[in-house]
Amino acid sequence: MGSSGGVYVLNATGDLIWSRNLGVEVKSIAVGNVTSDSGNEIAAGTSADHNIYLLNSTGATLWNYSTGGEVNSVMIADITLDAGNEVIAGSDDYNIYTLNKEGSLIWDYHAENLVRTVEAGNLTSDQGNEVVAGSTDGKLYVFNFDYFPTDPRIDIGANGTTDWYYSGTLRNTTQTTGIAVSYTHLRAHETSLHLVCRL
Repeated sequence: MGSSGGVYVLNATGDLIWSRNLGVEVKSIAVGNVTSDSGNEIAAGTSADHNIYLLNSTGATLWNYSTGGEVNSVMIADITLDAGNEVIAGSDDYNIYTLNKEGSLIWDYHAENLVRTVEAGNLTSDQGNEVVAGSTDGKLYVFNFDYFPTDPRIDIGANGTTDWYYSGTLRNTTQTTGIAVSYTHLRAHETSLHLVCRL
């Protein structure tokens, strides 16, 4: 990796197995099992084209996701209660991204400045890993995916009738006839969830 735009895979004795040139500076890479295919994948964050790439074990591009700035850090880890690992990235567009195995956005968070590094690990006694991100705003952000509401429902008027119900984990905005519901992301120090209902 580096300004040459190359990703190089070497064997245990240092011999080149394969290389792949992405055409732009590669700022960060991570290796892990993201898809159900055999072998590990390589996540790469790039500079000029602002992309997150996922390469398979032979160097072919599985997908790429475009951000609004240089991608300074990428990580592969299991951070949701869904099966498999996710790709996490921090970008100069002030955002922290979490992508699923198909390269679709699961969740993002807008920090107050450039996001320089991301990491994941089990920091608490509850189930699952947390995401940690460092930013040039001088803050360390910690996120726990257990705070996404599961199977939320809304009773408008508190009359015992369910006016809206979502099956599964609500991570973004969803809409049904006359009702829009969004999940408001939390800062690291907040532990309660917020559901916002717009009629």
